[in-house]
Amino acid sequence: FALYNIKDEKEKVEVHIIDWNGNPVSKLVLDRYVRYITVDTENKVLYGINDVSENLYKYDISQCGI
Repeated sequence: FALYNIKDEKEKVEVHIIDWNGNPVSKLVLDRYVRYITVDTENKVLYGINDVSENLYKYDISQCGI
């Protein structure tokens, strides 16, 4: 998983999902700005936190091919 800030849209980020060989698996465009992410692969959930507001966001990643 790689977190990428969208240059033209300050409040949005992309999460790129890659396999162990470096091949792209999926890409998510999050609807909120997050600075940090963590992934629960067992439950297929991505968590993101906004470091300014300290809000925690939860995203379902079950359709992302992981």
